[in-house]
Amino acid sequence: MGDPTVLKGVYKDGAVVASVVQQDDSAKIMVKGVEPTRPQDTDFAAAIAKVATGCRAHIEKFGERELCAVLVADPTQAEHVAFTPEELATFGLTRVTVMDGTCGIVTRVVESEPAPIPLAYTSLRSTSGLPDQPGMAEIPPGLPRKLHKDLNASQKKVYEAAAQVGGRGILKMVCLLDGEIKLVLGIRDAPPPRARSVLVPLQQFAADLERGTAFDEIVKRLNPLRT
Repeated sequence: MGDPTVLKGVYKDGAVVASVVQQDDSAKIMVKGVEPTRPQDTDFAAAIAKVATGCRAHIEKFGERELCAVLVADPTQAEHVAFTPEELATFGLTRVTVMDGTCGIVTRVVESEPAPIPLAYTSLRSTSGLPDQPGMAEIPPGLPRKLHKDLNASQKKVYEAAAQVGGRGILKMVCLLDGEIKLVLGIRDAPPPRARSVLVPLQQFAADLERGTAFDEIVKRLNPLRT
């Protein structure tokens, strides 16, 4: 793998600033200042298209073309970001990712493949065994969302470990309050249905960590997140 080439500030439009990272056969646009404010935000989609067009000369020759939107104002909106394969093709992209700008973790990935089948959140059940279900869980809007910055130190460690174990296989990460703090992950899987959902009892695992359970043991419990 060659060293990355970083093109800083190749796109600027008011508060919107984008840089491009090129490495081997991939190019990634990192953009700040483009954020969704609501589910199915057409203004966000239009802004993504505008940035992708403005950076096209720096990405069009690469096989993998990603745009990563860094959210700071309301990172919980990452959950609702969705584009069709046709829209991504129009943008000239193969992937759109969304990063929680407060912690640097990518919590949403949309790829140029058919969307995973929807899955009812109520069908998910979790113990330390982390059973999973095929499809992408649709989480009821009434459940309060939690961000990485809302968690205590132990809970952050479990959240970060889940992100690391899931790695590039993660399609969606949503932390929520449902009696206790839980973490729902959509993990890339072979089609169909191209994804499976896993419910992590984040608060329980963090409590075990505080009671003296080794961190390596917590990581082992998260092994079902691997793809």
